[in-house]
Amino acid sequence: MATIQKSGKVQEQAVAIQRKYCTDAAARYDSMHAHEGGTDASIAKFIYALAAMPEVRTILDVGTATGATVRDLKCAMPGVFVCVEPVGVLVQQAVRNGLTARGPVVQATGEALPFASASFEAVCEFPTLHHGANPSAVVNEMLRVARKAVFICDSNRFGQGS
Repeated sequence: MATIQKSGKVQEQAVAIQRKYCTDAAARYDSMHAHEGGTDASIAKFIYALAAMPEVRTILDVGTATGATVRDLKCAMPGVFVCVEPVGVLVQQAVRNGLTARGPVVQATGEALPFASASFEAVCEFPTLHHGANPSAVVNEMLRVARKAVFICDSNRFGQGS
């Protein structure tokens, strides 16, 4: 039991370090992470094709950071996306970047999404899971709030979780 508690504290510290980094880097976050997987144009095209289908009218983006990954999609499909980000300063940066003009950015964690079950037709995440200590909990929440589809795009050598 002590090992699990110690491990949990270590994971909590790792998440706190990650969130401090995001807080400190918020103003430069987009340029610092411009070439990571979530900004890949082919991923955006795939999600756009999905969202353009008549059956998908609501999408939740979990761990949106400043919203750079979904900015073009939100412009093309206003009102379709709701974004969630746990780091308050990144939410504020998304507001400064104008991301909230086309749909809300809610401050919340992926482990406890503040939405009813089956609230969204699709749920996605772009390089987010590696930031959390318990990626399985995030995926379970994504599955809970999705009605039709969950899209996971996460590849990062600096992962915190399993």
